[in-house]
Amino acid sequence: MRVTVPRLLCALFLTLLPAAVWAQASCSPAAYTAITNTAPLPADFCAYRWAPYRNRLPEQPQRIDQGNSTILQREYAPNSVPGTVNAGIGQLMTIGVLPTAPPQGNSGYPVYIASASDPLVSINCARVAHGCSDSDGNRVASIPAFHIPPYARGSTPISRWSNLLGDNNMEIIQPDGTTRLLYNCMPLRDWHDDDVLKNNTCDGYGSGSPIAGAATGSIVTSAGVNPGNLNGGDNFAALPVHYQEVMQGQINHALVV
Repeated sequence: MRVTVPRLLCALFLTLLPAAVWAQASCSPAAYTAITNTAPLPADFCAYRWAPYRNRLPEQPQRIDQGNSTILQREYAPNSVPGTVNAGIGQLMTIGVLPTAPPQGNSGYPVYIASASDPLVSINCARVAHGCSDSDGNRVASIPAFHIPPYARGSTPISRWSNLLGDNNMEIIQPDGTTRLLYNCMPLRDWHDDDVLKNNTCDGYGSGSPIAGAATGSIVTSAGVNPGNLNGGDNFAALPVHYQEVMQGQINHALVV
């Protein structure tokens, strides 16, 4: 189904602060109302209800996935350095700069908050290459129409064809807390009312294929998982590191690789 290196769901944690500090850093999916599209995600926001996304490992955790741990140690750790321009198989990329050339920035998980005045668009699930799903791990035949900021773009910021070297993802949270996720959706212009997400609006990579995957759900009450039609199974907003977590020196949740 995928043309790039498969993602591994890895439980990587930082323990730079004492337990008394991290215990105070509570978060809630309901804090999505404080999201703005021009600022980091709110410090008290954490997506979805599924607790494992936010559970801190014990002080002396036992490995629960030796196979993937070995892959990370053997393949990724020796080859990954900050500033990598072309993160391919066996590399992790943390560019830390504004992308200037493809494929910088590929495979990220941008999250947008929509307003009721943004364009209202719909998805033709019959024209979605890998189908549609909810955010509890189930396939669905349709997804309700949704608002999207006109400028919303996925995670291939420089060249739509550089998706051959990465993935193009984005998640759009609605004013009521429902959310939509789009995989390999690369619009050629700003969004308009009544756009229908299929091959003429979200052109696929190289072959004129339709949008590759889509999902719906609630950022507050859904589990935040998909059956593999978007990525390895975690929804986009669940696992990325937040700016505030980096600044406070501790990440208390699993990360996506």
